Amino acid sequence: MSARGWQSGTVRMGPNLARTPKGIVCDDWFTMDRAVSSARGCGVPATSTALDGDKGRSMTKPQRSPLGKLVYAYRKHLHLTQAGLADLASHPANPALDQATVSVRTVSDIEQKLPPDAPKPRPRRPATIRALAEAFDLTPDTPAYDEFLAAARESSADDAAPPFPDPEVPLFVPDGREAHLERLAAAIDMAAGERAGVLFVEAAPGTGKTTLVAHVCRQALDRHDRLVVLWGDCVGRTGAADPWQPFRQALGTLVGDTAAAGHQQLLSGKNAGRIAFRAPMGIRTVVDDAPGLIDRFISPEAFRAQARAGRLDAETSRRLDRALDAASIVPAAPLDPGHLVFRVIRRYAASGPVILVLEDLHWADTGTADMLAYLMRGLERQRLPVLVIATYRPLDLESSRLGDHPAVRHVLTEAIRRFDDPILDLADTVGGAPGRAFVNAVVDQILPDAPHAFREILFEQTAGLPLFVLTMLRWYLDEGQPFPSEADAAGDPVPARLPAVIETLFAGLIDRLPPEFPPLLDAASVQGATFSAEVVMRVMGLSRSILIERLDDQLTLRFKALSAGGVTTIAGQRGHDYHFSHALLRDYLYHRLSRLRREHLHAATAEAMLALYGDGEHDGAAGIAWHFDQAGERQRAAAYFIKAGLAAMARHEYTGARRHFQRVGELKLRKQDPFVVAQALIGLGNCAYGEGHPADAARLFERAHDLALRERLPLPRAACLTSMGRLDFDAGRMREGVVRVTNAVELLTELGDEREACRALGLLSHLHYGLGHYDDAVRAAQRAITLGTRLQDDLLIVNGLTALANCWLDLGLYDEAEIDLRRAIGLSEEHGSTHRASLCWLNLALGEFERERWESASAAIEIVFDPARNATSRLLGLAEFNAGLVAEAREEWVVARQRFQASFDIRVANGQHALTLDSLAGLLRVATAQRRHAELRPLTAEIGRRVESEGLDGVGHPGWLFASLAG
Repeated sequence: MSARGWQSGTVRMGPNLARTPKGIVCDDWFTMDRAVSSARGCGVPATSTALDGDKGRSMTKPQRSPLGKLVYAYRKHLHLTQAGLADLASHPANPALDQATVSVRTVSDIEQKLPPDAPKPRPRRPATIRALAEAFDLTPDTPAYDEFLAAARESSADDAAPPFPDPEVPLFVPDGREAHLERLAAAIDMAAGERAGVLFVEAAPGTGKTTLVAHVCRQALDRHDRLVVLWGDCVGRTGAADPWQPFRQALGTLVGDTAAAGHQQLLSGKNAGRIAFRAPMGIRTVVDDAPGLIDRFISPEAFRAQARAGRLDAETSRRLDRALDAASIVPAAPLDPGHLVFRVIRRYAASGPVILVLEDLHWADTGTADMLAYLMRGLERQRLPVLVIATYRPLDLESSRLGDHPAVRHVLTEAIRRFDDPILDLADTVGGAPGRAFVNAVVDQILPDAPHAFREILFEQTAGLPLFVLTMLRWYLDEGQPFPSEADAAGDPVPARLPAVIETLFAGLIDRLPPEFPPLLDAASVQGATFSAEVVMRVMGLSRSILIERLDDQLTLRFKALSAGGVTTIAGQRGHDYHFSHALLRDYLYHRLSRLRREHLHAATAEAMLALYGDGEHDGAAGIAWHFDQAGERQRAAAYFIKAGLAAMARHEYTGARRHFQRVGELKLRKQDPFVVAQALIGLGNCAYGEGHPADAARLFERAHDLALRERLPLPRAACLTSMGRLDFDAGRMREGVVRVTNAVELLTELGDEREACRALGLLSHLHYGLGHYDDAVRAAQRAITLGTRLQDDLLIVNGLTALANCWLDLGLYDEAEIDLRRAIGLSEEHGSTHRASLCWLNLALGEFERERWESASAAIEIVFDPARNATSRLLGLAEFNAGLVAEAREEWVVARQRFQASFDIRVANGQHALTLDSLAGLLRVATAQRRHAELRPLTAEIGRRVESEGLDGVGHPGWLFASLAG
C-alpha cells in the first residue's frame, strides 16, 4: 500500500497548505487553535490511543510527549519507519515547505520525551510541523488536524530547550510580603486577560524587590501557558547610563538573543524556551513593522544567529536579508524610536501575554524614561496582554544632584495620572511584624536550631531587610562567627568589619549625600542606633532650625536614612530621639571612623550631655560615663559610672547598677583614684543587699572599709559604716548598728556632707527604735526631717517621717502616725518612689490593725502586693506578716498560717533574723488557736533557741512574742 493511499489503497495526494483557510497559514502557532473552527473529517482516528496498535510494546519505550504519541501513531498506521517518514516529510508537495528538512533525529525526538539529563533538541520550526501534517495527509479544519497542531503548540512552547540550564533560583521567603505578592500576581493576571497595565515597585536598597518580582514572574509562567517575561536592566552605576539599555535588552531577547538579557534575567528554562519558540514571530515583527530598530537597537548579529540556526522559514529569511542589507546602507528611519518599540511590543503581544520588567529605573537615562512614557501612553489606549513592571529606589531619585533624573520623576507623575494605583511601595515589608516574620521564617529554613536571642538580634540589626538578613546569616556561617546571645544584645554584637556587600551599599548611600550630612551622621553614630537630636545639635554647633531641616526634611523624608523616634525627658530636659534606618548603617558609620575622630566625638558627646542634663545622679549619667569611657578618659568615666549606678539603685534596678559599679573596677584605677574604687565596692555591696544576699554585701562593705582606712578616705568610710549598720538592723544587732551609724553621722557632719548625714540619721532612728529607745529614735528622726527640709529634699524628709511614725505606732499615738505616714506617701508618690510609699502603706496598715479597722488594714496591704509596684523581698515579707495579723484577728486560721509561714521564709532568705521571731510567734499563736499540739513544742523550742542566740534586739513586736509564749 502506498504511503499516500492508506484510506482506499490508491495513491491520493494529501491536502497542501495552499488550500488552508485564511488564518491557518500563519507563523503564529499559538493562534491556530482559534483559527480552526470547523471539522470536515479525514477518515483518520483523532486520538493517539486509537492508533496505538501495540500498546504493550510501547510501554517498554521511553515516555512520549503528546505530540510524540500522535507522530508515532500516524507513522505506525502508515507503516513508515522513522527514516521513511523523515524522507517523505523532507520532500513535501507544497513548494512553500521546501525548507522543511525533517531528519530521523527530529522525528525520534518528537516521538520520545528525553530523560532530564539528556540534551534536548532545538525548538521545532513551524515548517517542520506543517510538513509532517502534510505527510500524514491531515486535512485542515478537521478534528485530527486540530489535535495535531494543538499538541505541536503545547510541546513546542514549553519543551523548546534554552541554550543553558535553569539559573539558580535564590531563596525566597514570602513571609511578611504576602500582600505585595498578591498585588503583583493580580496585575499579571489582569494583563493576561488583555488589560494592559503599569506597576512601579518602589523599594529601598536591599528590600528584595528584584527577588520578589522574579519570584512572581516565575509563578506567573506556571499559571499562564503562553506568557513570556522580557527583562531589561538599567545601568549607569559607574557613569552615564547606556541609552535605552533596558529596551535594548528586551528587544534583543524578543528576537531570540537570550544572551542580551543574561542568565538570571531569563528566570527559567521554561521562559527561555518560550522566548526561543516565539523568536521567529519577534523577528518578523521587527522586520515588517520596525526595521529602523535594526542596528540601532538590535544587533544584526542577533538576527543572523537565528537564521544560521535554521529557525526561520524561507520567506522570513528573505525578508530579513533585505532588511539587514537596507539597514547597512540606509540611515535609520526618522520615526520616533518609542513609536517603533511600541509597535513591536503590540504585535508581539498578539501571540501571547508579555511582562516587560525594567529593573533599576533610578539609573535610567532620559531616552529610556521618554520611551517608557511613550509606552505607557500607548498601553493606556490599547487592550493588550502587556504588563510593564519597573523597579526603582526612591533614594536614588533624590540624589544630591537635583537635576540628575527629572525625566524619571516625570514618568512616575504621569503614571499616577494615567493608571489606577500604579506604585507598589515595599517599605512596609521591613521592620515591625512583617520584618520579624521574614527573619523568623528565614532562620527557620537555614538555622532552625538558632536560639531565640539570635533571631531577635538579627532583626534588630537588619529590621528584616532581605539583603541584610541573608547576608548576615551567610556571614555568620561562612566566617564561623559565634551567634550573638542575649548578653551581646546589651553591647555591640557587630564586628568592626561588615560583609562587603553591605559596606558597598552603605558607601554608595553616603557618597550620594550632600557634603554637610556625613559629619552629622558620624556624630550621631557614636550614640548608637538611636540618638538624641539635641545632643547632636550641641556637638555640631548647629542652630535648632538648621538641625530640623537636616534631620527631618533631608535625612528622614528625602534620603530615608533616619526615622523620627519618641520624646524622652532626662533630668528635666526634654529631648527628641531619632533612629538610623538600619542598625547596620549606624555600625558602618561608626566603624569607619578613625580612632582619633571616634574618641573626639565620644568626648564631645559626653560634654554635650553634661551641658544638657547637668552633673547629677540621673538617667543620663550612664551615657555620659560610657562616652568618657570610649574617649579614653577613664577617671571621668569612673566618676559618672558611680553616679549612674546610684541612679539605677534609686530605681531598684540592681542588675544595671551592678554593671556600672563593676565597670569602675575594670578600669583599674585603684592607685590613681582609690576613692572611686571604694565607692564602687560600696555600690556593689548595696546591690547585693538589695538583691537579698546579705553575706555578699557584708564582705564587700568590709573590703571598702579596709580600703578607706588604708587610704584615709573618711567619706567612703562613713558610707561603709552606714551600710554595715543597715545589715546590723536586719540581723537584730541593734547595739552594734547604733555604734556604727552614730560614728557615721559624726564623720559626715564633720565633712559637711549633710545629705548623707540625713540618710544616716533616718537609719539611726530605726536602730534606736529596735532597742526600744523611743526618745533617741524620735530625736534622730526629727533631726533627719529638719535637715531634709533645709536641703529641700523631699525623699530625705520621707525617711525621717517613716522613722518617726514607727515610734508613734509603738507609743500608741496612731493619729500622729497616720498624719506623718500619709504625708510621706504623698511625697513618695510625687517623686515616683514606690518603695518608700509601699513601706509607709505597710506601717499605716499596722496602725489600722491596732485600731481594729480590718478592712482598711487589708486594703493598705493589698496595695503593696500589686505587681506593678515591684516591691522588694523585704517589703513582701513585711506585707505577708501584716496580712497574717489581719487574718489572725478575723480568726481565719488557715490564711493566717499561710501568711506567717510565707513571711518567715522570706525573712530567713533575707537574713532578717530578728524579724523571724515575729513570724514564728504568729505561727505559734495560730497553732495554739487550732489546737495543733504537735507543732507547739517545736515552735516554742525554735523561738527559745533564736532568742538565746540573737537576743530580742530588733524584734518588731516583743510584747506579742511573750504573749504567744505565755499562751
